[in-house]
Amino acid sequence: MSLPENEKRKEVLRIALDTKATEAYDQMLKRLKDVNAWVRFFPSEFISFLVTDFYETYFESDKDIYVGKFFDSLGYVNSETKKAKNTGNFEEVLRETLAKAEKIRSKSRRKPKVKGMRGNRQINGIKSDEKI
Repeated sequence: MSLPENEKRKEVLRIALDTKATEAYDQMLKRLKDVNAWVRFFPSEFISFLVTDFYETYFESDKDIYVGKFFDSLGYVNSETKKAKNTGNFEEVLRETLAKAEKIRSKSRRKPKVKGMRGNRQINGIKSDEKI
């Protein structure tokens, strides 16, 4: 996962987790320790592993989801509008631009539906003995 020479970054990148991500991290740590009490790591070591593992395993197949999530619609539409001013069919170009922006933004992760929960599990805050 090396970057080209002109894109080399510093060795360390600090990233702050928001509240939801911090809670997820805490839950992952707790659940790993439930499996084996001798699990030990530094937070940055664990998050680095997750990012690298995720990149190698899922990133390529999920790229459209991330593009849709972080797509700058306003910047895109403004850029295309400036280009369209010099064309004879401004309305047509603008209509196509908006349609393309909507298509890009429509990509999202589909959460699996929970069916047939067994045992003492908790998924999305619902315990297996609770009615869904």
